[in-house]
Amino acid sequence: MEQPTPTFRRLFSYDKNFQYAVLLAVGPIIPFVYSRIMSGDLFSLQLNWQTIFLPILSILGILWLAYQYRIIMTTFRDGITVKGKIIHTERKATKNYKSGRTHATYYAIVSYSFNNEAFERRLKLPGPPEKYGLAKDMIVDLILREEKPKTVYIKQLYLD
Repeated sequence: MEQPTPTFRRLFSYDKNFQYAVLLAVGPIIPFVYSRIMSGDLFSLQLNWQTIFLPILSILGILWLAYQYRIIMTTFRDGITVKGKIIHTERKATKNYKSGRTHATYYAIVSYSFNNEAFERRLKLPGPPEKYGLAKDMIVDLILREEKPKTVYIKQLYLD
């Protein structure tokens, strides 16, 4: 029986690295096409920094996106579920001095054991832990692959 895997939308919503990879893959295309339209030479291959740098940046983003997608999907498809405990949660605040706004990043520190080896990982959360039903000393299902036990995901964030 095949294990459930997260949807593309779920990955984009809950994984910051996946979001960054999508933005890097798609983001450079917009100014590239815009500059080509504004110059009136949509199909010419005149060499300038835009014709060289932006497509290369987009290709790097596509490669990073494919890598991220493969790692996550392989882990969910071929991985095993282990029980882990949330040791504690963290909130890191970063202040933008230009706008005066504060941005918060949330983490959960989980401990788990696999093959009689103890691991402790700091996992980035998509928002406040309370929003996702996560709390200190809570037991959660984690998914990992046997060959890479340090790459772990909180199952309920990606599948519920």
